[in-house]
Amino acid sequence: MKRRETLAELVARTVVEFEKRELELQKAQVHQVQPQKKVTSKRKSKKAA
Repeated sequence: MKRRETLAELVARTVVEFEKRELELQKAQVHQVQPQKKVTSKRKSKKAA
């Protein structure tokens, strides 16, 4: 019983940590990609103009 409980806890923690990391990565990618594209396009248009 102890081994099963320990394994279940380990799996649960791993899954929770993995999901948290995925969410953070997705949020980071969304925040990084969108502002960078907007800022670079604005800067390029200012330089070109």
